[in-house]
Amino acid sequence: MIQRQLSIYFVLIMSTVLNLFQLSAVPAVKAIMAASGKQLSAPTQVIPPLPSVAPLVIDPPPVGEKYNIDIVMDYDRHFLTVEDIITYPNRTNMPLDSLTLAVAPNLVPNCFELIRLAVNNIPVNEYRLNKQRLDISLPFTLEPDSVVEVTLRYTLSLPYLDQSTKINAPVFGYTDMQANLINWYPVVVPFVNGEWVYHDPWWYGEYLVYSKADYTVN
Repeated sequence: MIQRQLSIYFVLIMSTVLNLFQLSAVPAVKAIMAASGKQLSAPTQVIPPLPSVAPLVIDPPPVGEKYNIDIVMDYDRHFLTVEDIITYPNRTNMPLDSLTLAVAPNLVPNCFELIRLAVNNIPVNEYRLNKQRLDISLPFTLEPDSVVEVTLRYTLSLPYLDQSTKINAPVFGYTDMQANLINWYPVVVPFVNGEWVYHDPWWYGEYLVYSKADYTVN
């Protein structure tokens, strides 16, 4: 009985000591804050700056355009996944705010799907694809002799070619014997006399104009 009473007294004494310590600690903390003249604040969140887009620095700049095209083709499904990196030097002697590309596969229904478009590896959303014409607004002015890199990731679903019953049948697509890839990749059209050389397709003959360029296809 005596031991139980001693235990109760001990717990009461410790509780009183803790309460006195808490009451004395609060004024001490307030006094320290008042002496320092500073208020405690939450840590500041540092937001990293957005990546900036500028022309590439290549010394010496390439003489002409370069196309680096990587293809994964599912022959049985007649389906292609493509990543096309275009290195374009501005040889127009004029500053450019946009580029115009010809995308012939977009003339075929349900054939061309653009997955990703980037300028100097920075995704861009300022573009307009109408029929086979793709206009890309550059996020900077491309001065003469400056270089820009355009990356396009897209898929192609080849159409079936029934060439036995049609006159002047199209040649882009697949048959029972083979697959034909003709005018299948986006290309920057030439810039002549202050305008992009772009033509609509005709019933026969070639209508696209290609600049001299280097190609690497994997």
